[in-house]
Amino acid sequence: MGAFEASGLSRRAFAQQHGLNLTTFHGWLHRRAVGKSTGFAEVQVAPWSQAAIDLLLPNGTRIGIRHQGKREDLVALIRGVAGC
Repeated sequence: MGAFEASGLSRRAFAQQHGLNLTTFHGWLHRRAVGKSTGFAEVQVAPWSQAAIDLLLPNGTRIGIRHQGKREDLVALIRGVAGC
């Protein structure tokens, strides 16, 4: 049983919830029903393990980094922006 069937949702609700185009989703379900490969496989996506920092400067410039929660990363970003 696939994720769609296990969800108990309508096709429209499932497609919306997962950001899928409804027409494309219908096509995938049809292909699967008649035994044709869709060329897709279900995957598990690990949660993002890094933190994100976005710095918005007064001139509108946005600087963002992803880091492992290390204080040194934030310090280096601030020093770089400040020109230290």
